[in-house]
Formats: sequence, structure tokens, C-alpha cells
Amino acid sequence: MTMQIALRAKGGLVVASDTKIRTTEQEFTAKPDVPLGITNSPKVRISKRHDVIVALAGWGAQAGDPARDLAEYLSEQDAIPDAPVDLLRGWGNRLFQEKYPSQKHDFPLCTIMVVNPHTEYCAFWKLRVRRDSDDQCSSTYLVNGNENNSAIFWPEYFRCDKDLYDIQATTRIAAFTILMAAELNPFGVGGLEIWQFDKDWHRVPHADIEHLKAQFIELRNSIHSAVLGDRPHVIR
Repeated sequence: MTMQIALRAKGGLVVASDTKIRTTEQEFTAKPDVPLGITNSPKVRISKRHDVIVALAGWGAQAGDPARDLAEYLSEQDAIPDAPVDLLRGWGNRLFQEKYPSQKHDFPLCTIMVVNPHTEYCAFWKLRVRRDSDDQCSSTYLVNGNENNSAIFWPEYFRCDKDLYDIQATTRIAAFTILMAAELNPFGVGGLEIWQFDKDWHRVPHADIEHLKAQFIELRNSIHSAVLGDRPHVIR
């Protein structure tokens, strides 16, 4: 499982994703849900021609990288429309047919978040790749992957659908959302990568990610102390 969030900030955008990938070999294990290994790898790709970010959720350990494939497909386009509905759905339908050419089921093969900083209104799109692919868009923030995780409390609490914060505050909201998601669902969510856009996309350095993690641990422990009082307890 994966969790990702994209938010609008004053003067830019922020995208955060976990990086945990559980690998399995269903053909060779008696229990297919038992992982053979855990890796941490980036789930965010960029179409540099159009400054469009593409982030993948729900693919698991299958071969291929739909996020990279979609980023390359978008790079082949002369322009990305403000409402790329036909572009995204057509690509999603073709991917599903390539993967399951004779299947009639309609559950999503994966979901892909697409972030276009150069559109005036809906910068955030989510494509559900299925037999008849569908999408949704947002002009404020968008969660992809583990959407029912209670960590979505953070953008809701700070009213990110109405209020804009500077890019550093927005980055902390995004980071704390993913880190809290890992606390609540450690089996499926873990690790952190963050991208910021002002004039172009740049990845937040590892040292800054570690600092955000340390801030989150301090906040987590302070919440615990505030609720339970001064009882000595350290959350690990």
C-alpha cells in the first residue's frame, strides 16, 4: 500500500509520498500475502518537458513502472490540457488492456496521481486505471493511495482546502501526513520523499527529510504526554 499527498502552497506546490514497497512471489509461496522482502524506492516521476509530476500507488511488486511510462507519454505530448481527462483515461484504458486483455472485471489496477503546476485551476488529478478508467481532480489538495488512513486529519485540521500556507509550512503538513500514516499503518506505509515546486520541481534533500522526521517524533511524543499526562513514556 502507498500514501501520497499533493497540496497547493503560497507561490508553489508540494508533493509527498512514502517509499515502502513490499515484494512477494505468489508463484513460489504457500501464503501469497507473506512478503519476501521490503525495499524503499522513489514512487514519484517527472515529465520534465511539462513539469508534470506522476506518482504511483497500488502497483505492488508487479513488473514495470506505470508512473514512469505515463510521465514519458506526457512528455511526448506537445501540450498538456488544463483538463487532461481524455489524455489520462485513454492511456489508462490502454494499460489495462495490455495487462488484462480478456478480463471483464473493473477493479482498479492502480491509481496514479498527476500534478500539473501550470494549470490555473485543477492542478491535481487522480487516475484510476481500470477497464473503463476514471479520474478526479482537485484545486486544493489530493490524497492518493491509502486515502482512508486517519492521517488525513492534518490537511483537514489545517483547512488546506481553504487556507494557503507558505511552502515550508505546507511541506511540514505533507510530511507529517505521510509520517503519521506510517504510524497508523506501518505494514503498508513507510519512508518519505518530498518534492517542492516554485519555478521548477526539486526534491527535498535527505538531511531536511531527517530533520522533518525528528520534528515529527517530537510532536508525536508531546501529543502523547499532553493526553496521558506526565507519565514517563517514550514512543519508539
